Amino acid sequence: MGRQMRWLYLAVLVLLLAACGTIQTAKDPALDISADRASSLAARGQQVYPLNPLPAPGTGEMVDETPDFWFVEFAGPPTVKGGSQGALRSQRAAFRREAAAEAIEFEQRFNFDRLFNGLSVKASASEIGKISRLPGVVAVYPVVTIDAPEPSTDIGIDMKFALDMTGAHDAQEMGLTGRGIRVAVMDTGIDYNHPDLGGAWGNRVVAGYDFVGNDYHAGIPERSTPQPKVSPMDCNGHGTHVAGTVGADGNITGV
Repeated sequence: MGRQMRWLYLAVLVLLLAACGTIQTAKDPALDISADRASSLAARGQQVYPLNPLPAPGTGEMVDETPDFWFVEFAGPPTVKGGSQGALRSQRAAFRREAAAEAIEFEQRFNFDRLFNGLSVKASASEIGKISRLPGVVAVYPVVTIDAPEPSTDIGIDMKFALDMTGAHDAQEMGLTGRGIRVAVMDTGIDYNHPDLGGAWGNRVVAGYDFVGNDYHAGIPERSTPQPKVSPMDCNGHGTHVAGTVGADGNITGV
């Protein structure tokens, strides 16, 4: 476990959302915005990425790597944080009216309202720039491909120092053990038969699902169609490593 993973570990693992291969996720905001708004966002600690092609290292040629898919975040909380379904529906209707009035072209892919208030859309760089300036839109985020790490059997000794590296010792000295808390990990799966993770399904790992299948790869068209299956058994090892750091109870003690 490297130091860059210290933010990940909060409590005992009892819930797993599994996915093997590569996954798609949101990254930092990428906004086609004015210099004034960019300065305002930067002042609040948000990093703004330009949408125009940048010179490729070495050749100096312009390479357009702007993604086609985006998350559009709306103002206001999702339902899990108190937002009402009626208010969220009205917000989306207003967004579509504003977009139509500005002749903005986009394709809605998914609607999110429970944990995240927003949409997933397909749009060009110029159109997503216009979307970012519509009333009620607080940010847009590119959908990017994140490669899963290569499988490895070399765990190393860092796990022995997980409590110190994550600062969990401070919390445990205050009597905070994570008992009763469920943690969801979306990763390459989990070896729920591992003795440090309960030894069998339903002990420490009480729920899980493979949303895409072991052969899924977001960057290869012929492998980019999800093939879900019920069992979240690990096909890589990374998810089990993360789950162990979070909630192992055996030879390794999780944070």
